[in-house]
Amino acid sequence: MGNNIDVLTPRSVAGCVELEYFNLFNNNIVHIPPNTFAGNPELETLGLGLNQIETLHPLALFGTVIEHLDLSLNRISVFDPTWYEAINGTLHSLDLLANGISSLPSDGFRTLRDIEVLVLNYNPLRNVPGNAFISLD
Repeated sequence: MGNNIDVLTPRSVAGCVELEYFNLFNNNIVHIPPNTFAGNPELETLGLGLNQIETLHPLALFGTVIEHLDLSLNRISVFDPTWYEAINGTLHSLDLLANGISSLPSDGFRTLRDIEVLVLNYNPLRNVPGNAFISLD
C-alpha cells in the first residue's frame, strides 16, 4: 500500500545527496516539477509506478544519473522524448507498462541512446512508425 503522497517538490528530497534508490510506487503523484531531483546527484533508480502521472517536465530529472526509471501503471498517453533528455546518457531501463500510450513518434528514442530495457507492454499502441526504434541498437 502506498503513502498517499500527492505532491512532490524539490524541497521534498532536498538534502538527500547520497540517495541512490527512491521508490514512490502506489501514491497519488500527478506532476513532477522541474529540478525536483536536482539535489540528488547520486539518484540511479526512481520508482514512480502506480501513480497518476500524465506528463513529465523535461527538467524533472535534471541533475541525476538515473539508470532505471519506472513509470508503469500511470496515465501517460503521449510518449515525449524530451522528457528523458536530462538523463539520456545514463538511462538503461525505462518501464512504461500499462499506461495509455497509443502512438510513438518517428525516431522517438533517439535521445535514449544507452537504453537496454524498454517496457511498453499493455499500452493501446496503434501507431508505431517504421523508424520508431531506429536509434536503438
